[in-house]
Amino acid sequence: MSRPREERMKRPGSTLCCLFVLLAGICLAACGGGGGNVPGGGGIGITAAFTSSNPTPGLDSISMQPGEAVDDTFEIEVHVTDLVDFFGAAFRIEFDSTTAEFLSFDDSMSFLNASAATVDIRATVDPADPGRVFVVATLQNAVGYVQGITPSAMNDTLLVLTFRATDPTAGNAFTFETAMSREVTTCAVWNMMGQQPGCPEVSATLTWNGGTMTAG
Repeated sequence: MSRPREERMKRPGSTLCCLFVLLAGICLAACGGGGGNVPGGGGIGITAAFTSSNPTPGLDSISMQPGEAVDDTFEIEVHVTDLVDFFGAAFRIEFDSTTAEFLSFDDSMSFLNASAATVDIRATVDPADPGRVFVVATLQNAVGYVQGITPSAMNDTLLVLTFRATDPTAGNAFTFETAMSREVTTCAVWNMMGQQPGCPEVSATLTWNGGTMTAG
């Protein structure tokens, strides 16, 4: 059962079981894990907000959208819009770590949870760069073939990321890193001949939209 937003903002972050090396080849079936968000109100006297670069993304897009904001802490919801048979994604999010820090993630709202398959969602900071977050959100098909899920208009949230503003700024850009560090896979339904369909990598055909944090 999904927790209310207020509870999700208070849940402590979990320790992730492993880190991801995306440049060497993004893995869409890694070890399991989960997560939760942590509260805002760091006491530094600033208020943060996040604005999407595309509040109304179109067909076949992955975007960052604003979630709840509390004092210096704010959520970014990663949305998948109208992408048929989504199976999984891995990507990096980059931002300026001099004015913001990553806190945690929450997978309770993910549309992937509607699948009967095992779901693997997590996010962690690059140990070499505090301004880069590795994200993996995927179904797993360890036993048999698993069809992907098409997000609905009622829920296209892949996961929620929580950040904290550490200093005032007129604009801190949050972006999806370069195309070579992204991977998105779709897996279609079995066809009428009983043949297993392929699971193509489709990241290059998608539209990717980030956003901007302001704090003051």
